[in-house]
Amino acid sequence: MQPAVQERFCGREVNEETLSAIREIVCNCSGISRTELANTVCELWDWKRPRGGLKTVECRQFLEYLDRRGLIILPKGRSRRPPGVKTRVLRSQFGEAQPMLFGTVRELLPLQLNRVITKGQREQWYELVERYHYLGYQVPFGAQVRYFIESQDGKRLGCLQFSSPAWKMAPRDR
Repeated sequence: MQPAVQERFCGREVNEETLSAIREIVCNCSGISRTELANTVCELWDWKRPRGGLKTVECRQFLEYLDRRGLIILPKGRSRRPPGVKTRVLRSQFGEAQPMLFGTVRELLPLQLNRVITKGQREQWYELVERYHYLGYQVPFGAQVRYFIESQDGKRLGCLQFSSPAWKMAPRDR
């Protein structure tokens, strides 16, 4: 007889009954990705963030942990882009150089931060960063929020991104 499973996920106990249900989901949904499996598990047990979003990333990591321990058997991970392969950013007329601005920042006030929301805005943001940032565009890790910096007359002056910090970084944690 196997010993009772004593695991915790985000402060919740995961008992043998929960684990059995996870096994059933993995078995019945074997054609979907690990991320989709994590979404399904999160929806079933209402594993959500305080603002209502699913804890997909954490749940996927938990499922992979259970898989490594031999408590469940996940489908093989789907192939990803090989390390070092640069993300291709499409170029358009939008990103072409604009006339130089002269004057003081005060003359451009008030500045506005306009959040990048749509797919089209994201593609424009990627293109501007790829063209004009000295490192080009690179896919960031973790959650991020992006903005266009614009003058009062709607001229785009820059791009801004806030990214979540790394979860574990030994030098910082020490």
